[in-house]
Amino acid sequence: MQRQKVTIGVRLIEAGDYLFASDLLEAWNNFLRLLSEVDLALSVQSTRTIDWSVSQLSRSSPAMLTLEPVVIDEQLDNRETVIRTAMSGMAALKERDERPKYFSDQALTNARGLVSLLGPRVRTVEVFTPEDRVICTEAIASNIREILRPGREMMGSTEGVLEAMNSHGKFQFSLYEPVLATRIGCELDKDAEPGLKARIVELYEQRVRVSGILRTNRHGEVRSVRVRQVTALRKEPMFKRVEEIAGIYDITGGLDAEEYVRKLRDA
Repeated sequence: MQRQKVTIGVRLIEAGDYLFASDLLEAWNNFLRLLSEVDLALSVQSTRTIDWSVSQLSRSSPAMLTLEPVVIDEQLDNRETVIRTAMSGMAALKERDERPKYFSDQALTNARGLVSLLGPRVRTVEVFTPEDRVICTEAIASNIREILRPGREMMGSTEGVLEAMNSHGKFQFSLYEPVLATRIGCELDKDAEPGLKARIVELYEQRVRVSGILRTNRHGEVRSVRVRQVTALRKEPMFKRVEEIAGIYDITGGLDAEEYVRKLRDA
């Protein structure tokens, strides 16, 4: 049985007689980066699982780009999930200022970038699939601003997978946080311990705990960290067999289970 073709696209309806090339390029760049961010967030290994081929490209009014996902190197087929997640996330952003699952800060920024095109040259921006469409309105940008609005700074720590290092100018890196399926931007604090940069590079793509000054948004989600210390987390479980746990957590005071329950009941 042949698999049904899945596609997703972005459409721009011009407000005047023409569109600038910069409008089209900005829309397509934000759209593609949004899809790639969702793909990364859905990936177990935090790597891209799909690439995007151009299914349809039209400059006539409305200007339109339709993409078809292609699985990379026989990886897990997340094509339909990525498209469904992107569409449902964009629809949710129109309704409320809560982060859609699998939408990183970068994905939110790209979604806001689509809305920012609305103006004297662009009347409508919409994302669509063969079955559905979401018209991008200022409500999306407003809700994204609320989601990303700064909260407070505090000392603390958070855990995730080290990735996306960048040494252009100031050394920066990201921490992939699996619970919220998002990325936390990190940089070295001025009071960081000596040799921390080399330690971070050594632990690339490993699960770690970073400690330092956390910046949150208004929902209390950690959005960035000025890192002072990094600790590698255990790869293997502390105990591999049940027998190894025996005697460590003695909540019954040496009584067997039946006797312990009976004692509680009699009390």
